[in-house]
Amino acid sequence: MSAVRRTVRISMLGAGAISQIVHLPILTERTDVQVVAVSDRDAPKARGIAARFGVKRVVTDEELLEGDLVDGVVISTPNHLHESQSLAAFRAGKHVLMAGVNHRYEPDAAALASFVAGGELGAISTRSGGAGSTASST
Repeated sequence: MSAVRRTVRISMLGAGAISQIVHLPILTERTDVQVVAVSDRDAPKARGIAARFGVKRVVTDEELLEGDLVDGVVISTPNHLHESQSLAAFRAGKHVLMAGVNHRYEPDAAALASFVAGGELGAISTRSGGAGSTASST
C-alpha cells in the first residue's frame, strides 16, 4: 500500500536573486509543492516575481506566518535576517528551508584565512549560536 502524498504549501520569504534563479524555478515545476505566496520588503519586486512564476499572492512577512496559509517557508533573505525570520517561522509552527551562502571561496575570505593560518592576527576567538548563546572557543 502506498502512502498518499499531499501537496506542501510553501512561500518564499525574500524575492532576491537566489529565489529567482534557484528556488522558484525548481519549486514551481514540482507537482508535490504549491508556492502560494511571495513575501519581500520590496513589494513591487515581490509582485513582479510572483507574476513571473505564477504565484497568486504577495503578502507581508507577518501575513505569511499567521494562520494556515502555508506549511513552510523558504527563507532567502540577507544572512543577517535568517535567525530572526527562522525563529518567527518556527514559533508560528512552520517548516523552514534555508540555504546559507558559503563565503569560504570568496577572495576576501581566502585572504583572511591565510592571515589566520599564518598567525598574523594573533589569538582568534569565535562565538556561535543564536540569541543568548554562550558557546565560544579560542
